[in-house]
Amino acid sequence: EPLRLSQSSHLLSRFHCLRVLRIGAAALLPDWSGQTAAVVAALLPRLDTLATDRIILSATGANALANALHRAPAGTLALRSLDLTAAQLCVDKSASAKGKWADAGVVKLLDKLRKAPRLEELRLCMNELSARPSRGERIVSAISGLLATPHSCLRALALDGNYLGDAGATAIAGALRGMPKAVGEGTLQALLAQVAQFR
Repeated sequence: EPLRLSQSSHLLSRFHCLRVLRIGAAALLPDWSGQTAAVVAALLPRLDTLATDRIILSATGANALANALHRAPAGTLALRSLDLTAAQLCVDKSASAKGKWADAGVVKLLDKLRKAPRLEELRLCMNELSARPSRGERIVSAISGLLATPHSCLRALALDGNYLGDAGATAIAGALRGMPKAVGEGTLQALLAQVAQFR
């Protein structure tokens, strides 16, 4: 039976050494208030792995995660893998927005992920990211900026199902080619192959 937010929050707070958190959509009852995102964001600074497969965090959740990363002291983040597949990170669920597309939260999140020097895997599949004219350029720029971070350890980047188009894929491929040589030729070719699927 799915947990209510109060139950899940109480349960997770008891695991002080928690480093890996994987939550599927079936594990929690639907939450439209943003409280689930607040609970997850509070845990983020001490996690090695966070996967919220198909849990709707929305633009509010993206902003909450970004703020949690921003508050973490420099050099303390252990995050290696972040999977926010189908979290609707570009959908504003606030009452006034009524589900409108919004990129501010995910752009901020991508920017703050530069503070996670150990990040090796990032999955943002099916989040309605877009590189169409006047929509999504800031997201592509933020992704490129993350890839260009000095000493980046990123090895896997999954963005399929986001309609980035030729322009988005080209921009991200350019950023990949500029990644530090320490990444290695094999890893670079693998990432470039992934980019071909974003179109």
